[in-house]
Order: sequence, then C-alpha cells, then structure tokens
Amino acid sequence: MNTPIVIDACTLINLLRIDEDDNFLYKHLKSLDVHISETVYNETKTNIFKNAISEADAKRIKTILPFFPIVFKLHQDEEIKKDIGIEFYEQILSYSGHTKKFNGELISSVLALVLSRSEDSKVSFITDDFPAKKEFCQFFAIQQIGLIEDSIDLLLMLHWSKSDFSSKKLENALIDISAEYNRIQNTFVKNIVELKENFKKGNAIRRIIEDIEDSFYYSKDIVKYEKSLNAIEGVNDKAIKKCISTFPNLSKQPELAKKAMHVLQELKRLDIYKLA
Repeated sequence: MNTPIVIDACTLINLLRIDEDDNFLYKHLKSLDVHISETVYNETKTNIFKNAISEADAKRIKTILPFFPIVFKLHQDEEIKKDIGIEFYEQILSYSGHTKKFNGELISSVLALVLSRSEDSKVSFITDDFPAKKEFCQFFAIQQIGLIEDSIDLLLMLHWSKSDFSSKKLENALIDISAEYNRIQNTFVKNIVELKENFKKGNAIRRIIEDIEDSFYYSKDIVKYEKSLNAIEGVNDKAIKKCISTFPNLSKQPELAKKAMHVLQELKRLDIYKLA
C-alpha cells in the first residue's frame, strides 16, 4: 500500500495498547507510508499510559515509542503551517468551525491536505475521534483530500493486504479494540454475569443475563445486546439494581465499539476477499 496515511494520536494509542506481545500491528504499521505530526507524537507519549495497562504491555510500548520519529515520517507542526500558509490555515479554522485549542486532529487534517498536494495523491486520515471526523469531513470533501477513516477501517485494510493478517487476527483485534473503547461495558457485563447464579436455570432474569453474556462475548449481536440491556434495566431485583446504578451511562456505548461489533457481525455473513 503506497497511499499516504496520516494517523492521529488516539488511533496510535489504541492500536499499540491492543497489540500482541510481538508487536504484530506495529510491525505492519511500519510497512505503510505513515505520517504523523509533532503534536500527535507528543500526545501519544503523554496519554498512552493514562488508562490502566499491564506491566508487560507498558514495557513493550516504552521500548518502541522512541523509534516513532524513525519508522514513521514525523512532521514538525510549524513546518506544516508554513507549507500551507498562515492565511489558508486561518481559512481552515474558520471553514471547519474548529473551536478547540490547537490539537492533533487539527494539525493532522492540515498535514493530510499538504500531503495530498505534494504527493499528488489521495490521503487517508485515520482518527478514532468521531466528533473530529464530523468536524473535518466537509473540509476533506471540498478539498478532495481523500478519506477520513478509523482504526477499524485500518484493521480491515491490513487484513486484506497482508498475507499473515488472518481472519482470526482480525477478529481478535476487533474484539480488543471494542474492549479498549468500552471498558465500562466490559466491567458491567462481568459484574452482571456474576449475579447469574443468584437465579435458577430457566428463571426469566437469568435468561436476560444469559442473553447479555451471549450477545456481548460470543454472538456479538449488538441489537440483541441493547435489547437485553433495556430488559435488565427493568428488573426489580436489589442486587441487579445496585449493579446497574454503578453504570449510569450504560447505554452510551462509544461509536467505535459499536462499529467493531457491527463489523464482527457482518464478517459472519461475508468474508473479506484476499488475493491468494
């Protein structure tokens, strides 16, 4: 794949956190034409260890972080602004309606525009920040820059373009990235399943819990999962009510987690075509 790819910090962070012990995903990222901005590199270093992480994963990531400026094409923020020109940079801010302070999503969008012109090629901007995708989508369209995609799109591309990226590895990565974005859901399901034994087999409440367990862990059926969540929230049981009260934003599942579960469901109906 020779298409220039601009990657945002949130994507790098989550792909590195779900990676395998042998840095499988990182090794494949190195084979792509990946570009990152100075701010994205700094944001990655600052935020990658903020959420709970195992000692082994922290050690693995600390080993590869210093090599980012070597294995990826690192662009200094001021050089990106200089390339685009301050007047056009201000136009981008005005057109996109970007009201946040200077950040990785903004400078990455500008970098994607610069690359689309200097490389005379469409560019893929990979970000897991869904509000940023909405903010810059029209800018990308009118400037004919290319696509704004996310980690799941990148994983699908790696699957069909890399011979050793098996269907099982894709499935595992999708499950892991859903979990990474959805720790609240994971903790809730674990806690609610532990209450299953409070109810006899065949009991209506137990069946709802079993439906939650099956749709979340096994069938990846997002419709069934959300229906089961609605059902359990109406159950009049003290222990279950206490469990649910601990998770006030249960229904607000991150968009990327929803997309991962949807893709897993679709992959049961259709394989991804790969050249032999």
